[in-house]
Amino acid sequence: NELIAQCHPLGMFKESTMRSIPTFESNAKGYSDLYQTVLVDTPVGPYFSQFLQESSDRFGDSRNVLEEVEIEIIKSSLIKYWIEDFAQFVDKLGGETKQIMGDLLKVRADTNAINITLNSFGTPLNEPAMRASDRKRLYPAVGHLY
Repeated sequence: NELIAQCHPLGMFKESTMRSIPTFESNAKGYSDLYQTVLVDTPVGPYFSQFLQESSDRFGDSRNVLEEVEIEIIKSSLIKYWIEDFAQFVDKLGGETKQIMGDLLKVRADTNAINITLNSFGTPLNEPAMRASDRKRLYPAVGHLY
């Protein structure tokens, strides 16, 4: 299949799983099914699960979350969780790794925060009420600007 040949390997899957990826519909139910079948076994699975859990408090079940939330918000949330998780890992390692990688992660977190702010101009995320709630949730809890 052409699509399978273009897929980036996020992990090792059974061939039957790989063949099922192109069959998911491009809608909220399809994304939910894709998550349940494929994403849970990838490196981004825990971050996606964390996003769904936190968002389901506001939107209901995962299908509602995937219907209501724009893909860029999901992407920014996953990046935030990854940065924070990686920063905790680096802190545990300590030493020169903590010093060098910690600074690199802070710069990455700051870049992400600036991009979120710039990309929110002209969108509902830039409304005063949304800045303090929804947009603030997207910023990583690490960085020089934090």
